[in-house]
Amino acid sequence: MKNLFNKIINSDIWMGEERAQMIIEYVVVFTVIVAAIIVAATALIRPSIDKLFTDTSESINKIGDKFVSDMSY
Repeated sequence: MKNLFNKIINSDIWMGEERAQMIIEYVVVFTVIVAAIIVAATALIRPSIDKLFTDTSESINKIGDKFVSDMSY
């Protein structure tokens, strides 16, 4: 019985399953890290992007208003 157990543990099938489990664990860890980066980037970058769009919109409106007021002369 002990000899059979050692054959199973040292077989290629066991090592293949072990390797597959390691790959799955690495994929899960990688996915969690990428998700954390995306969440952090969204939380940190979103206010800057919103400010950029607001400032750009205000600049376009000011230039448009100036253009319209210059056309009225």
